[in-house]
Amino acid sequence: MQHSNRSSQSHLLAMAAVVVALPSLVLAFGSPVASQVTATYATTTSSSTTNMGSMVVRPTPVASKAAVAKATDTAALHAVPQQQPQQHAQRKLEAFPVLKQASGALMFGGVLVMIAAFFRNKFTKQPFKFVEFEGTTVQAGNNLAMFSTTGVKTALVVTNKGGGHGEIGFHLALALRAKGLAVQLVNDNGGKDVTSKLPFSEYAQLTAAGVEVFFTDLSQPRAIDSVSGLTRQYDHVFDNENVCQGAVAELAASCGAFYTYVSSGGMYLPGEMFPMPEYNPTKGADKNKQKAHEEFVMSNAIRPRLSGCAFFRPQYIVGPYTNKRDYLDWFFDRLTRDIPLPLPAPGTQTTTVTDARDVASMLASVVGKERMIADRNPVFNCASDQSLSLTDIVMICGEACGKTPEECRKLIKLYDPAAAKDAPSGGKFPFRATNFDVGVEKAKAVLGWEAQYNDFKYVASGYFRGYQALGLDKENPKMDTSFDKHVLGFNGTASPGSSTKTANSQEALQAANEALETALGKAEVILTWVLGPDAMKDLDREKAQEALKIIDDLVYSRKRAATVAADPVQAQALVEKAEKKSQLVKDVLFAMLMKHNAEFAVGGSGVPAKQPSAALAAPATFSPFF
Repeated sequence: MQHSNRSSQSHLLAMAAVVVALPSLVLAFGSPVASQVTATYATTTSSSTTNMGSMVVRPTPVASKAAVAKATDTAALHAVPQQQPQQHAQRKLEAFPVLKQASGALMFGGVLVMIAAFFRNKFTKQPFKFVEFEGTTVQAGNNLAMFSTTGVKTALVVTNKGGGHGEIGFHLALALRAKGLAVQLVNDNGGKDVTSKLPFSEYAQLTAAGVEVFFTDLSQPRAIDSVSGLTRQYDHVFDNENVCQGAVAELAASCGAFYTYVSSGGMYLPGEMFPMPEYNPTKGADKNKQKAHEEFVMSNAIRPRLSGCAFFRPQYIVGPYTNKRDYLDWFFDRLTRDIPLPLPAPGTQTTTVTDARDVASMLASVVGKERMIADRNPVFNCASDQSLSLTDIVMICGEACGKTPEECRKLIKLYDPAAAKDAPSGGKFPFRATNFDVGVEKAKAVLGWEAQYNDFKYVASGYFRGYQALGLDKENPKMDTSFDKHVLGFNGTASPGSSTKTANSQEALQAANEALETALGKAEVILTWVLGPDAMKDLDREKAQEALKIIDDLVYSRKRAATVAADPVQAQALVEKAEKKSQLVKDVLFAMLMKHNAEFAVGGSGVPAKQPSAALAAPATFSPFF
């Protein structure tokens, strides 16, 4: 109770200081002093240098917002609306002598009160404010966000040398410059020259925009400490690497910065709610490096010394200067060569594919929202706000490279995900075989973020232009069809038709027909109940998928009702009953898949496959369900 009273008294003193000094501060900082501060920063910036390993590059003197916009355009960015510099009116205080004298007296009084508040806080033991992070209570520092004495906020971006997050640092640095921050960027190079590869080969755009760039090997001991030229005093530290993230977090804590960590959405364990929210179950810290670091930052060793922190969990990232091309190249490699695309059945699984520029804008949106984040769970999903099915991706990529919907449908070949467990990794399907999309409503609500590149048709068409510019539609040395051969059973270099006939293909087709008849017999009652009395007459995969969706919605609603049911035992029994119905329909769909693949294998062996009956034919038109 004594601590609480002292804390309240300190807060009252601080509030009094603000009230007393506010009029004076308004008058003082409305004067030409603010303009002088801006001029001082411009002079400082013009003399900075860029350390690129063995190279020293001097950025363009006094990097203006025009330079940032130019770099943004060159990177195919739609420039974030830039803030116009505030026009500081020239206050003519000499015209108000009485007000001027009163201002001086009020400021002096305010300074005295603020000093009193400082010493009370300094020498009075106060309890920390407690913040809950995923069920763990930790001590959170009560220091306010630091503001640079120059009047310009400063940021450090530490970024990796490649991989799925390789291009984030480039776009983030530009986004921060567009917000008016002074930016230093440290890029891991693993002890090698990486400047010939994207996005690093385009870093001249960063120096032209006023970003100071440093290359170093982050795997070396005390790598961050050894980089000369860093100011080491920042308002924001953005960490986009997993080599020395502990040292970067410590640097942020040492200067009381706001620490933003680029974590990973790969830690989520797919459940039954999609898109997955931030509170979705995750892998444990012992099984996921990013999760372990999130918990470290929230521990009492780091969090109390930060002004705040945020963790962003991206998923699949594409876009300009992408460093990891596996995601969409996999589709274009096959579409441009008329090679079948093996999709995990049923092909309706949803995911999110996000443009790197939207990732960067979400990360940069913490600037100005520090206080909104500080007292909340700091985890944010980082993705497009539009989910796509795996079939959607094929169809849209096909459209981007000039394929008709019918041509795309013919190239889609479904496989049993279980068959891929022992498949070779070469050319493996680039996305999860389950639903794996995330929701970003929290980022919209807390950070005010909005996606600018959520039209996947636009993203795919732009990506394909880059794919062609690199000549990958003619030859892609990294293309591998080992995975295709394993899950589909053909040579993977052309449309099937030339493979050797095998007796196993005919046997597999006969077994698939029998399995389908059995599955249909068991599911007839539930399918008729869901789809109507004529369900079995014209049943196809599209209608079976529609029935499954209706039943899964029933399962979900019953599970929600069970959490508040007066009789939990009966409620759970209803849930299990609905789950059994769902499994029966899944068995039908799986049997249809096996029949489809068996017919495909027979056709690929040179033997004409029997045409499937009308009841089992594939949908005549593209369906969002299958």
